[in-house]
Amino acid sequence: MNRPHRVAFTDHAAERAERYAVPYSEVADAVLEEHPRRRSNPGAAEWQIQRGRLVVVYDWPVEGDETTARVVSLWLAG
Repeated sequence: MNRPHRVAFTDHAAERAERYAVPYSEVADAVLEEHPRRRSNPGAAEWQIQRGRLVVVYDWPVEGDETTARVVSLWLAG
């Protein structure tokens, strides 16, 4: 199965990571490791994963590039 190997962040996602004090590396690791268990996302991004309280929505592939996932937003669940 094809899967991303790199993670990019939108400006919005970078701001959210800063707001919640979640290191970019933690977000990237969650996306890359949880990708096989991703769910379809009904909102602006294509996919959603959750690791603990961290919820990440992202697009993959990005403009036809199957090596890259682009984080659109993230938050901490209840």
